[in-house]
This record gives sequence, structure tokens and C-alpha cells, in this order.
Amino acid sequence: MLASGLAWMMSQFLTREALEAWGWRVPFFLGGCGSLVGFWMRRNVEETLAFRKAKAKGPHKRQSVIGVWRDHPRAILLLVGTSILPAFSFYLFVAYMPIYAVKHAGAAPSTAFAASTLSIVVFMLAQPAFGALSDRIGRRPQLIVYALGYLLFLYPVFHAVGPSFMRMLLVGCFGLLLYGLYSAIAPALMAELFSTEIRGVGIGAAYNLVVALVGGTTPWLMMRLESIGQQDWFIGYVAFGAVVTLIAFYCMPEKAGTELT
Repeated sequence: MLASGLAWMMSQFLTREALEAWGWRVPFFLGGCGSLVGFWMRRNVEETLAFRKAKAKGPHKRQSVIGVWRDHPRAILLLVGTSILPAFSFYLFVAYMPIYAVKHAGAAPSTAFAASTLSIVVFMLAQPAFGALSDRIGRRPQLIVYALGYLLFLYPVFHAVGPSFMRMLLVGCFGLLLYGLYSAIAPALMAELFSTEIRGVGIGAAYNLVVALVGGTTPWLMMRLESIGQQDWFIGYVAFGAVVTLIAFYCMPEKAGTELT
């Protein structure tokens, strides 16, 4: 939200020349400062109760990435499968949609980033409600709705992107509110796939690999295909990811309301 809001303000108050000369450096500088805050938070956050209980029982053998992937292939595959569509969703609707609206739909940069910022605010406010909903109905039903929503409606919604503020706001809210069904419970979902002894290694390696390979290439691939008039191929690519993630959601165990082991 802060990043999108900053882009909105800069596109509103700086000229194109100023943005190209020095303005584009400002987000990088602020992002670097933010990494220090993140480092401080990670150093000072408390360990979970499950971890403290496991540690009190005595020392455990240090787990390697290869060992976890070899001994727990089902959990790793489920994590990979459940992470593919979310990686697409975040980068598509948060990182790339304003750029696509400017380049493809002819929207003004300030209008595109204003709509993006407001849709992220709506997404943020919906998180507690989606978390509470999952506690009532379970993880799987909510996640299946998320994947089905993208699979069925991404194509028409993506083609609905236009230059007007309201149209972009509605498109952004569609993508982010569906994504919110996942993001509100993602930490719980991933934690419930692994036991305490392997949770950090199991989640960290597999999840970040998916985000880097799938999510990190999304803006580049979308821009590349859009430059040659083949952006619909990307929608098909995301739809395939939605099918894989839908299958993973269907196969995952339902652990809502159970204590971590």
C-alpha cells in the first residue's frame, strides 16, 4: 500500500522528466530503509509456542533442505502447488496491473496508481474478515473458491481494464479480494503442512523458490507477451497455474482448528 501510494504521489506531483532523472530512485532508497525495519522485526519477534515446547524437550537434529525435500515430498509438493497461483496473483494485481493500464489501456499514471492504492486498502481491510471466515468454514472451501474464481473469471476481468478510475478500481478489487481469501490464512496454511522440527526449512526453501521463479518473472513475461500482442497467452499460463493450485487445495488436509504439532 505504501509503495503504490508513493507511486501515485510521485506521478501526481513530479513531471515525467523529473521521474526519469531522479524520481525513480526514491522508492529504491525507501525500500532499502524498510529492509532495516524488517531485519529488526525478524530479530525480535517471539518464537511460536509449538517451537518453544519442542525446544524444551531437548536438542533436535539440524534439518537440511535436501533432507526435508527427500523425507517429506508430499508436504513439499502441496506447498509448491498451493503457492503457484498466489505468486501470480500478487505480482499481477499489485505490481503489474497499473503498468498494464498505462501502457495498454491508455490510463494516466496518477489514475492507475490511485486505483491500485485504493484497491490495496480494500484488500488490507478485508484480511481480518477472511481470516475469521476460514476459522468458521475451514481452509479448503475458502481456498477452492479463490482458485475457481481466477480460473473462471480472470480472462474477462483482465480484458475489462480501461483508462477510467472506477474500471481499474473494480478490476483491482476483484483480483485482490479473491487473492485475500488465500493471503489472510497463508501463514497458517503453510505452517500446518509441516511439523515444528522441519517447518522453517520446509516452508522457506520451497515457498521462496516458487515466488522467485513464478512470481518474479510474471511482470517481465507479461510485458514481453504484451509487446508482441500475445497477452492472452499469459492468461492461459495463469489459468494453468490456477488448475494446479486448485488440485493442491483439493488434496491438502483440512487442519483448521487443530493445534500445531
